[in-house]
Amino acid sequence: MMECRTSSCTNTNAEYSFWLSTAVPKTSTCSEYYLDSTSHSDNPELVKDYISRCSVCVSDYKLMSVHSFTNTLPETQVAELANTGWEIAYSGYSFAFQVGAGRGYGTALQGHGSCLREFSPIGIAQTNGQEVRWISPNFKSLWVIDYGFTDGDDDEDDYDWDVDTPNDRENFIRERVGKCYVVKKSWNRKQVEPKPRRCWFLYANLQERVLHRVLDGEMQPIH
Repeated sequence: MMECRTSSCTNTNAEYSFWLSTAVPKTSTCSEYYLDSTSHSDNPELVKDYISRCSVCVSDYKLMSVHSFTNTLPETQVAELANTGWEIAYSGYSFAFQVGAGRGYGTALQGHGSCLREFSPIGIAQTNGQEVRWISPNFKSLWVIDYGFTDGDDDEDDYDWDVDTPNDRENFIRERVGKCYVVKKSWNRKQVEPKPRRCWFLYANLQERVLHRVLDGEMQPIH
């Protein structure tokens, strides 16, 4: 980017951009998978292999995340929503926030972006000029976990889990990471149990004024 003033424009390397990175494969360690700092100008194709791809979709469905805040899926909550027309779109892991280089991003927990299909300790790549970085002391991802798994004491073992190796990462996902469903409901889909219609009107003649209520086609006087 160019930084422009009234009399001149100067190339600046102070800007950062952040990109979603590909998830660590289930058979790889994090330390082996993530690259060191890499120059996009030197090896652009290698950099592209580590950047997540996306599609823009159009749908008449409303989407919502349902979180269990435990290490099991929220089956009961979703079963209750099914009575009003919601159905499961997919399951995932409860994501809260990603931090990098003094900046962060996240999403509201009811939004479908908070329920990710893949768990990956680092979800972003940072660029500064042509340099691309995957690992930095500033990179942190925040996930909802199951605090019921702890014994309530301030034991450091409860708050420090290794996720580098595939086995350790699998154990952490199974036992600690919060689970969620994304559910969908069509704008055009009617509720399974529609509410009865109610309206009020004033009936008047020369002798009396009586207020009536209409409930499902039955007229009842209200005195």
